[in-house]
Amino acid sequence: MNRCHFFVAAFFVLGGGAAAEDQKPQIDLNTATQQQLESLPGIGPVKAKAIIAAREKAPFKSVDDLDWVPGITPKLLADLRALVQVKTDKPAEEKAAEQPAKDGDEPAPAKKAAAKGAAPRAANPPPAKKPMAKNPPDDPDVAAMADFRARLAALNTAQLKSLLAEKKVDFQRWCELNFISSGGTIKKGFATTREREAALVAAVREWKKKLSAIETVLKEREKAAQ
Repeated sequence: MNRCHFFVAAFFVLGGGAAAEDQKPQIDLNTATQQQLESLPGIGPVKAKAIIAAREKAPFKSVDDLDWVPGITPKLLADLRALVQVKTDKPAEEKAAEQPAKDGDEPAPAKKAAAKGAAPRAANPPPAKKPMAKNPPDDPDVAAMADFRARLAALNTAQLKSLLAEKKVDFQRWCELNFISSGGTIKKGFATTREREAALVAAVREWKKKLSAIETVLKEREKAAQ
């Protein structure tokens, strides 16, 4: 009986070890080498170079940004999601160093000197209040679109035309799957919640903005070529 238990335990231990070996660490899209990218399923030299060219113009903010790299289809993106990542969090030490000192705080050397009996330093006058900025803070949507246009600059005219045609087809398929028109109207007879409808309409706007951005870049290049 004990011998049987030993073999069963050994089976699970060995099996768990093999499963752990199969789990590879995710590849960071912003730092991966050409060779690392080519190790991913469905990514060859051409697509790997396209990914590198896109991130050199504007680093990826999320894995979803891959969807607009030439040759990356929705199916391929779905296959890559578990294998890639975009690291955005900085180490705790860097975050602490970037935080501004609070009013009244003294540098570490000054605090040590005070502890040893050094004469206390005169208190700094309170900082003058800065006038409120007239411009609102940076809009993350505007910044994201600027990054998107920067990545488009890495593509030649032929690649842009191919990407535009490819994504127009993807957009139509996405609309059909989600029972929504390209104008952002939910099709009759499709039951949904207000939250879901709002999310779909927002997604349609995002699709159209990016398609429009590609068309704008193509027109700008056509004018420059004349």
